[in-house]
Amino acid sequence: MDLRVACQGIYNIKNKEVMYTEVLVRRYKGITGADNIVKYAHEHGCCCELDEDIIEYTMRILTAKTSDGHSYGFNLCDKTLERAEEAEKIIKIIKAYRGEHRIFIEITEDTDFNNKNVINNINTLVNNGVTIILDDFGKSNSNIEALAEINFGIVKIDKDYIQRAMEAKRQLRILIGVIGLLDNLHITTVVEGIETIEHLSIADAMGVKAVQGYYMEMPKTIEYNEV
Repeated sequence: MDLRVACQGIYNIKNKEVMYTEVLVRRYKGITGADNIVKYAHEHGCCCELDEDIIEYTMRILTAKTSDGHSYGFNLCDKTLERAEEAEKIIKIIKAYRGEHRIFIEITEDTDFNNKNVINNINTLVNNGVTIILDDFGKSNSNIEALAEINFGIVKIDKDYIQRAMEAKRQLRILIGVIGLLDNLHITTVVEGIETIEHLSIADAMGVKAVQGYYMEMPKTIEYNEV
């Protein structure tokens, strides 16, 4: 299979232990770069195939490499969630590798939360022990209604928020308010784009639970032939 993925840890900001590891696609069918791959999948109608291939490929590697019980996160295209009963296929793949309780699924704000298939797929994943993550919160359309209606376990705040918070006190107060809202909903907050010690210090001061970025760990490519 012409597929390559990399892994990057999301770290607890207090004890610096890995909360879970995000799986990032690097190459698919000769296409390189995550944005290019996602664009290709949308243009060729193969989003479901892409997501299923990534999950199965990675689970096969991880099952062979380790039984440490760590959690791993996968990004799903919006079109994948819009396909009826797609969650059942994903759960079947996960269960084939005995990993149903260590999987996180990341979805973006661009997901159509008014789509019945989307909601049914999310509920099926949650009911099978999968943690749902809202990715890139604040990047485009911050969907407050989705926070109230969907059982998100984690919300990842887009890295641009940190940069804006460093540049303007008003932006910092807004971000602190968002984190407080998520805390009240018992949702774990992850801040992306931590690239310097200053970024980490600001995130810690704001009270976020976990962080992700090059300062914490560079993505590491994993391949099946390594095991």
